[in-house]
Amino acid sequence: PSGAVVAFNFVPQTSGTSEVLLSVCAVSESTGWVAGSSGTVRRTTDGGNTWTHAGTGITGDVVNINALDANTAFCTTSPSSTIIFKTMNGGDNWVPVFNQPGGFIDAIQMISPAIGYALGDPVGGKWTVLKTTNSGNTWQRMATEPTQIGTEAGWNNSFQILGNHMWFGTNDNRVYHSFDLGLTWNFAPTPGTVSTFALHYNSLATGLAGGTGMVRSTNGGLSYNNASMPGSLGAVYGIEGFTNEWWSIGSGSSIYYSVNNGSGWNSVYTHTFESVSPLYAIDLTIAGGDISG
Repeated sequence: PSGAVVAFNFVPQTSGTSEVLLSVCAVSESTGWVAGSSGTVRRTTDGGNTWTHAGTGITGDVVNINALDANTAFCTTSPSSTIIFKTMNGGDNWVPVFNQPGGFIDAIQMISPAIGYALGDPVGGKWTVLKTTNSGNTWQRMATEPTQIGTEAGWNNSFQILGNHMWFGTNDNRVYHSFDLGLTWNFAPTPGTVSTFALHYNSLATGLAGGTGMVRSTNGGLSYNNASMPGSLGAVYGIEGFTNEWWSIGSGSSIYYSVNNGSGWNSVYTHTFESVSPLYAIDLTIAGGDISG
């Protein structure tokens, strides 16, 4: 058991699209963005009661979305020539601000209105770590990108920045960590899970990473130990948390909750849609801002 089961009120929303939604960004209690296949982006400004189309100009499948507010957002697309798009008018129009042929950009995180980072699969033997200092209008690869080992690649829900610390997961038994915003890097093995589809740190010390298994770090990513898989999930696709609380989703239809750093999980919501598909992404917000990083 993971302690007392807390009552959560999860309410299904009508997105207005039949496309697969792969990424979500909660900006505030009222504003959120979701994105997915065929250039689909939807936005809400009323707490999820209604979702409006926001996607003119995007090409490809949107694998990750990150937003500053109801007007400014960034997304990254696939397949072969990955592009970062930016909107400043709530998604009415999107403009390409970065294009990297042959390099898949997995995720974006803005840490201020001016400064942001993006993580992408290796190109030319080095991981792609991009930085912007002009509000995402241009992006440059960092000279200190870590060297690729073997055939490593990343995942769109497996990138986080918290303070000066940066983590990302791979498809090859390891999670990378930088404590100085990408200037230097180390990595640690993830026992029991080859692909780290998702990760999240609630503090600079404590984090969970998951894929076909779940692992926990209590030293900021210097090492990982086995943690319990949530319920009957065959794979974990999303992890979120705050203080001692954690939520996870994946290949099943339930949202799981833990209060003991993944030692035990309880199902707090199970969807009953006709077409039962995996839950691909989760993002939470508290009064005062996003808790994802």
